[in-house]
Amino acid sequence: MAKILTLLAEQKTETMENIGKLVEEDADLFKILQYLTSIHGVGILTVITIVAETNGFLLFTSQKQLTSFAGYDVLENESETHT
Repeated sequence: MAKILTLLAEQKTETMENIGKLVEEDADLFKILQYLTSIHGVGILTVITIVAETNGFLLFTSQKQLTSFAGYDVLENESETHT
């Protein structure tokens, strides 16, 4: 188990180094990461995941689209006429 934990720690370090290199090479990505990591409680891994999943926000033209993509556009309908 100790060997596996050591290997995973090494892989995590290597992955973070590779992410750092990629970010340094892309000025736009660097700006996005700087902006998003300035939000209190949002770390680099969260930001990297969001940017990767949204392709750097390239396909979104509005905040509403991003909200919908994230699943936070839920509407509550309390009308008694619907079943």
